[in-house]
Amino acid sequence: MNAGTGDQDFHGTYLSWTHPNQSVSLSPYLFWLRDQRSSLSQLFTSGFHLRLNLNDIEVGAEASGQWGETNGQQAWGEIKSKPITSLGFRVSLDGFWSSPDFNPLFPSTHKWLGWADELGRRNLSGLGFQLGLPGSANSELTIRGLHFLKTSTEYPAYQLDATTPVNHVTSKSQVLGSEIDISLKSMVLPSVELLAAASVFLPTEELKQGLSEPWLGRFEVSLVSNF
Repeated sequence: MNAGTGDQDFHGTYLSWTHPNQSVSLSPYLFWLRDQRSSLSQLFTSGFHLRLNLNDIEVGAEASGQWGETNGQQAWGEIKSKPITSLGFRVSLDGFWSSPDFNPLFPSTHKWLGWADELGRRNLSGLGFQLGLPGSANSELTIRGLHFLKTSTEYPAYQLDATTPVNHVTSKSQVLGSEIDISLKSMVLPSVELLAAASVFLPTEELKQGLSEPWLGRFEVSLVSNF
């Protein structure tokens, strides 16, 4: 395989296994990345995603490690209740952790770190809490809160790309800020889903200096059709 300046090579294997009674789902993976744009000669990432369906709760976990050009690790875990009472409320608690050298490959933090997308999955730890409120038929309102910390105060926090720092390297403050997300999912047609989401990120006083904003917000509306 030949690669020149500006080329990017990405290969991997992703396997998935589910127990016949749907109680356990396990997905191990192995990826290889070579990015000529950043002089990244090679980076291997291996890990797994696990999902358990227990009596009244669902448990999710993911962990991965990297070696090659850098050595990094990340972990994520979630405990989610089944619908509570006849109203169908759902609550969940999750935690996440990533080392100062972790490379998120192709960042998509929506799934783990909220809708604002202000922080990347590198040198980042924190907790999240979520409440799901069912509405009318085929709709749900979700409210989520997150609190962000730096894993190591010897390194900065990073933007979504996990490359650009958002505060000074020598900062010894561990707390980065908090975020509140509100999203609504609704089936407006039998095969069309509406998603509307709003997010507000509230940085600490120190982090405001790097962001140059007292708060940051994001709003998104999308329609998804399944054929």
